[in-house]
Formats: sequence, C-alpha cells, structure tokens
Amino acid sequence: MNLEVESEVENLRIFDLNGHMVIFKEALLGKQISLNLEELTAGVYLLEANLSDAKTFRKEFVLK
Repeated sequence: MNLEVESEVENLRIFDLNGHMVIFKEALLGKQISLNLEELTAGVYLLEANLSDAKTFRKEFVLK
C-alpha cells in the first residue's frame, strides 16, 4: 500500500474491525510511505496516522 500525506508521519497504526491493532510503525520519514501488508488477511481495516503537524489521518480500506 502506498500512502501520501501532507506532513511527515510520527506513527502509524492499522486496526482490524474488532479494534485490535495489527500493525504499528514509528518515525516514518517522508510524506510518501510504502507499507507491506502481506501479513494481513483479506478484510476491512482502519489506518490511523499521527502527523508531525499535529493532525491525524484516518482511512478505512479493504484488503482483498
């Protein structure tokens, strides 16, 4: 998965529909992030990223 955000990502979390955190990444450099999601099974997930400008980016996505 490729992600492009407004400012640098301080940390990034991905949750499954049960609210369990399945991925956590810290101190990602740059505004374009590439994530390897091979370890996840097909389903619906919520991505939440805390950005360096104190904003939070949230996006629901489906993994097939």
